[in-house]
Amino acid sequence: MVHGAWKYYGEAIHQRTQSDADQDFLKYVAGFSYRETKLANRFFGFDEIQPVIEYAGEWIASEQKEDGYLTNSKEARPGKNSLIFRLNILHNDTWSYSLHGTRNLEDNDYALGVGVEYKYNDNLSFTMTAQSYDGDDDTQFGRWRRNDNLELGVKYIFGL
Repeated sequence: MVHGAWKYYGEAIHQRTQSDADQDFLKYVAGFSYRETKLANRFFGFDEIQPVIEYAGEWIASEQKEDGYLTNSKEARPGKNSLIFRLNILHNDTWSYSLHGTRNLEDNDYALGVGVEYKYNDNLSFTMTAQSYDGDDDTQFGRWRRNDNLELGVKYIFGL
């Protein structure tokens, strides 16, 4: 749903396994974003600032009952109780920036990132994104904490 500069959205997916081989669950995400142009231009000289905030969760409808499996998928499923955010900054038609992250509320682990994009023209752009992870060893992002990374990208669109 869009109302002026605000955008509200959500999605959900339900898993129901045959013979109770795994948990039956509903995963969902709900969020909102806001496109700010007047204050962004007046105070910062940017074309647009867009904060995005989302919550990801899950509801378990029934537990695994089949004995033939060693474990269920619960520990492998990301986003069971997480806050997700992104701040998009459109400086002008050439430069844009982002700050983004995810915080798992149960495990207190997180991922943070920053990015920049340079659009040379409508067909060619360059990106650079840095990611950092932290948390305990047995958490989703904690097991990645020694794998912080820097990503460089080139995108070329043919046929414009």
